[in-house]
Amino acid sequence: MKAPCLILALLVPLLALAQLSPQTREIYRKDADHLLALALSKKLPNAMPGRGAVRSAAAAVKLHEVTAGTVFGAAHVAQQKPFFAIRSGEYWVVYGTVPGGELGGTAVTVIRANDGGVLGVVHQR
Repeated sequence: MKAPCLILALLVPLLALAQLSPQTREIYRKDADHLLALALSKKLPNAMPGRGAVRSAAAAVKLHEVTAGTVFGAAHVAQQKPFFAIRSGEYWVVYGTVPGGELGGTAVTVIRANDGGVLGVVHQR
């Protein structure tokens, strides 16, 4: 499921468009629509064939921070540092650390290594 990752990858630069003129914003919007259509039709060239989009634990942790932060609140998730990622086959499972050794759980994100697709985000108890 490459579409969510591509949409996220396109969305971040588009947030910077708020400072651009309406004409420039429209050019980027049309280009984003075009690239998304190519990606969804699987005709967008892959710059990383066979290597995967999420190659390291550090990259998985960054994706976890953004994703879990969006779901559960960035401030709440930041309290769960340090994060650690475990590679399980073709997936990364990223965990937080319970603050101060307290009882409870943390946000957990399961990420597909080959394309960065987020399979799920949960908060353990």
